Amino acid sequence: MSVERLVDGLWGELPPRHAAQVARTYVSRLRKVVNVEGALLFSEASGYVWRPAAGSFDLPVFENALAAADAAKAGGDLGRADRVLGEALALWRGEPLAGIAAPWAEAPRTRLVEKCLTIREAHCRFGLELGRHAQEVAELMELCRTHPFREGLRELLMLALHRCGVISRAAHVLAERMGPHLVSRPRWENSCGPDGLVARSGLSARPLGWEALMEGEEQVVGGGHDRRRQRRFVLDVGEQLRRERV
Repeated sequence: MSVERLVDGLWGELPPRHAAQVARTYVSRLRKVVNVEGALLFSEASGYVWRPAAGSFDLPVFENALAAADAAKAGGDLGRADRVLGEALALWRGEPLAGIAAPWAEAPRTRLVEKCLTIREAHCRFGLELGRHAQEVAELMELCRTHPFREGLRELLMLALHRCGVISRAAHVLAERMGPHLVSRPRWENSCGPDGLVARSGLSARPLGWEALMEGEEQVVGGGHDRRRQRRFVLDVGEQLRRERV
């Protein structure tokens, strides 16, 4: 990496005075730390070359684990794919590149966060396929809370709740997905048991089925294209869950 690129990455359009000299000082201090661990950071031509020791970073380990999980899934070994993804996710500790405010860090940070979320979703999906329905409910509820617009997560949460027999709560998740203007009088409520599984509330006399969401103006309001699209969504998800019930 050239000194000019290093300066641009550190300070963008507002570099300090003598920026190149300051950058070289930073590199010199960094070299005293990282070279002790067996990595090599040295000068070359007009910049610097970084050659980390094998296994110095967890990102290559993470990416290798993803490749191994893909291979296991392709080979039909879902259990191994699930275990490998779990091991890969265990490498994560908070936000990637935390504490680095340089402009160059934003794009890779966003990319890494999205990749981690995608892998967490895939791991939950594997868990459902392997029968870990109850265990995945808490994880999926937290993911849906922090990422409310992620459709795949809500779909998995509905499936997990349905397979646990919590039909009315699955309907609640669907209603939340459809928005506050579509369901005017909810007949259900959350309750969390000691095992963390969301259970049906006593406020509901019976499970609210998928067809009930589409019956009567008191439950569903709206019109035109939006209502047709939302009705199609309800029926599609309902049909998928009916197949799960068989």
